Amino acid sequence: MINDVTYFESNEIIDIRGSFLKVFSKTWVGSKSIELEESFVTRSKIGSTRGMHLQVGPTENWKIISVIEGHIFDVLVDMRKHSETFLKTNTKYLKDGVSILCPPGIAHGFQALENSTLIYCSSKTRDEKFDLGFNVKSLVIDWPLSFEVQSVRDKSLPHINDFLNG
Repeated sequence: MINDVTYFESNEIIDIRGSFLKVFSKTWVGSKSIELEESFVTRSKIGSTRGMHLQVGPTENWKIISVIEGHIFDVLVDMRKHSETFLKTNTKYLKDGVSILCPPGIAHGFQALENSTLIYCSSKTRDEKFDLGFNVKSLVIDWPLSFEVQSVRDKSLPHINDFLNG
């Protein structure tokens, strides 16, 4: 397991109106002082693979990633060179109702095993200049599906070794 990464499972309340799901609680971050600046919603079609992405430099950020609908194969890689868990990976199958608290320096990617919706909450405002990543195919991971659905950008990301040496 990667140091400082925490998974939270919320109990979704479902009734005749629909549902209610907690995607963040201040209690999840404990004594850490984290202020959220920005949120994004990602909708991914079944078979889509995203990643591996992280913000670096002045926009390095804490992230809370919440699966609000669907089922994904989630991948985290510790890119913090001075961490005890440097280059370690967390892989988990996640369904709706699970949130992840990720510290700065953790790369994130996932594969949608069904149509899925995720919310990303960030402690810093995203800046495209500092939004970096590496190709998911450069990881030695047993991905559940093939890589048929990827963005042009993600396909062109460097190998993890080139990312580390660049």
